[in-house]
Amino acid sequence: MTISTSYIRWRYGIRRNGSQPANRARLCTAASRMVKGDRQKKAAADLVTREYTANLNKRLHGTTFKKRAPRAVRELRKFGSRR
Repeated sequence: MTISTSYIRWRYGIRRNGSQPANRARLCTAASRMVKGDRQKKAAADLVTREYTANLNKRLHGTTFKKRAPRAVRELRKFGSRR
């Protein structure tokens, strides 16, 4: 079974262009950190953007249908925090 990406976007408030409402947590926590003063410039300089392919099949195998979408988002957040 596949999870509809439109459902995940609708359920977790992710817009089509990839931006999110201000009250939603981002997958990449390093990009959303706000630090005052000089640290803000250093954090932006250290930020590196990479593209990964997360294999959801191995993370959602054996999960019930109704629990797949929330589990997928949790697994993607966990995947993003590890990388």
